[in-house]
Amino acid sequence: MKDKTIKLIFGIFLSVVICYANTLSAGFVWDDLNNVVNSQRIAQSEGFKQIFLSPSDGFYRPLAYLSLKLDYFFWKYKPAGYHISNILIHFLNAIMLFLIIKALGAGEVESFLAAAHPVHTEAVAYISGRSDPIAALFILLSFYLFIKFINSFAENNNNKKFLYLGSLSLFFLALLSKEIALLFPIIIIGYVFIACNQRLSRKIRYSAPFFVLAIGFIFLRENVLTGELIFPASKQVQIIDLFKIILVYLGLVIAPINLHMQRSLEEVKFINNMPTLFIIGIFSVIAFIIFKYIKSKNMQFGLFWFILWLFPFWGLLSYSAQIAEHWLYIPLIGLTFFWGLLLTMKNNKYLRIGTVIVIILMAGVTVRQNNYWHDDIRIYKYTLKFKPNDLKLNYNLGNAYLRRNKLVQAENAYLESLRIEPDYAMALNNLGIVCERQGRIESAKRLFAAANAVAPQADYARENLLRFISTPEALADDKIAAFDQGLFQELLDKYLSDGWVNYKGLIKNPQLLDRYVAQIKNFNQLDFVRLSKQEKKAMYINAYNAFTIKAIIDHYPIESIKDIPGVWKKLKFEIAGKQYTLDQIEHKILRPIYKDPRVHFSLVCAARGCPRLNSQAFTAENMDKMLELAGKNFLNDKTRNWLDKQNNVLYLSSIFKWFKNDFGNVPKFINNYLDADVVEFIKKNNPRIKYQYDWQLNEKG
Repeated sequence: MKDKTIKLIFGIFLSVVICYANTLSAGFVWDDLNNVVNSQRIAQSEGFKQIFLSPSDGFYRPLAYLSLKLDYFFWKYKPAGYHISNILIHFLNAIMLFLIIKALGAGEVESFLAAAHPVHTEAVAYISGRSDPIAALFILLSFYLFIKFINSFAENNNNKKFLYLGSLSLFFLALLSKEIALLFPIIIIGYVFIACNQRLSRKIRYSAPFFVLAIGFIFLRENVLTGELIFPASKQVQIIDLFKIILVYLGLVIAPINLHMQRSLEEVKFINNMPTLFIIGIFSVIAFIIFKYIKSKNMQFGLFWFILWLFPFWGLLSYSAQIAEHWLYIPLIGLTFFWGLLLTMKNNKYLRIGTVIVIILMAGVTVRQNNYWHDDIRIYKYTLKFKPNDLKLNYNLGNAYLRRNKLVQAENAYLESLRIEPDYAMALNNLGIVCERQGRIESAKRLFAAANAVAPQADYARENLLRFISTPEALADDKIAAFDQGLFQELLDKYLSDGWVNYKGLIKNPQLLDRYVAQIKNFNQLDFVRLSKQEKKAMYINAYNAFTIKAIIDHYPIESIKDIPGVWKKLKFEIAGKQYTLDQIEHKILRPIYKDPRVHFSLVCAARGCPRLNSQAFTAENMDKMLELAGKNFLNDKTRNWLDKQNNVLYLSSIFKWFKNDFGNVPKFINNYLDADVVEFIKKNNPRIKYQYDWQLNEKG
């Protein structure tokens, strides 16, 4: 090996160490608890059989798990050893990239770019992100031997057979590392067709065994091993979204800023809101430049590599995230090929100097980004800056605090999680554990009961509840505050007449409404969480109606609620100290959590077309009775829904059109509330349905 090559390899080693040395003090974070700390596969000797014969969570990646098991053998639960392995694997990948770039006829400095790029922190600084680097290592080794095999014909090398068999064997190991390696045969055929001057028959002969091996692996997965090999996307992806996702990935490569774990297309507003024609224009320009100016076969292959390896992550398959930085680990290799060949072709010292400067800057960003992976509390808090309303992130942060017995912080994190989803059973259960440790026995019992009611099949909730079911009441040292709907009932008694609201009277004397809104706002958040599911439902319904009245009198006089800008999506109100819009209460809480179509008869949007405001406040005790009565009154109110027998037309509120999915079979649903003669007429004559809605203010005349 030449001295220059040795120096460059040593330089790559130094760059990797400089970039990732600060990960050695980091702990186990995120999924490391499941994959290492609490994993029976890792700790038990019989885990070897499980690793190779039983996929984990549907994924078959035995070599990635085997590497963790070897780390456990040497390091047990010392995370520094696992981080050393990640750094070593990343270094080996940088070396292989360096050798492949040389074999493709490019310069050497580009491998430093891949070694130092900040987008790799998610795969290197995070122990459980290891599957991508391990798969990349075997893919690069296999590809390097395949290049040497192709070049051996010109060099009259007698080791052709060993090079080829070695490439095939390493491809098999790549398949055992991560299923993404199934794309490698396409890389092989792409390389021989794009970059090699071989006869067609040879190109096919060299590529075919890789496809045979891939097909054999698929057969093994589908017929011998359990778990799905491919997870189709849960929803149809629009073509324009595919282009947007590619732009996001290109943006991460060019400007790796605000890196974090929980990415989605929606949060990248600059790209997500781009006009379709503008996006088409961008890709048209890119395509023109490629076909017009990129003549090098190897450079074309580099672009092919990037696009192909990124293909599964365009949103076509279902994964735990829509966009993830670690998915760039293998695709970025192709852009490194491309840039290396470009620098060699241009041979411009300023371009090279610029590349070196970029490498230094990116190394600095990598070191900084690694700091966020230091411990689970730090990484969750950092990621919450970008996804503050992420249910699982807040829950995981609560768990991280709970493990350290930081009970106040854990309580706040669980409460935030429950603000997002009030009936999140695991958060209710763990909040009960917090209360138990604090000695708040009655609160713990109520929370365990709430968790068990939401998820009766969950062992954790049932077992905790059983522990407390016989606890004497005398041991309860904290009192459960109930929410009194008396103020709202008093308001209804005074300012409501047959469903019509006396807004003018409320404007003159707003004290009752203001006190009720303040009562909702200042209700203790923990007390709110401990309310039963029906109590919460009643509070959300009454709060929605009170907030609607509040919005009207704050903007009065108006002819319609629609005259208030952003009344449903922008105006914010507080429940137990947390802010909500009317849309969030209806569409993020009441509809998806309670799944009760009758709730549409209880929510009043201050319009003549909506159901009349009920004269009684909703409570947990009267909920079912009141919803049934509200449905009957609404559907038999001939100012809102009526049957024109003469013209055989059934006029229904547009509510049944807007929320058709909630009601299911609308005719069947409404028959439960209509008078018997109307139901009989509908069954016999099957009238046409026309939808209508009156947005005039539901004001008392």
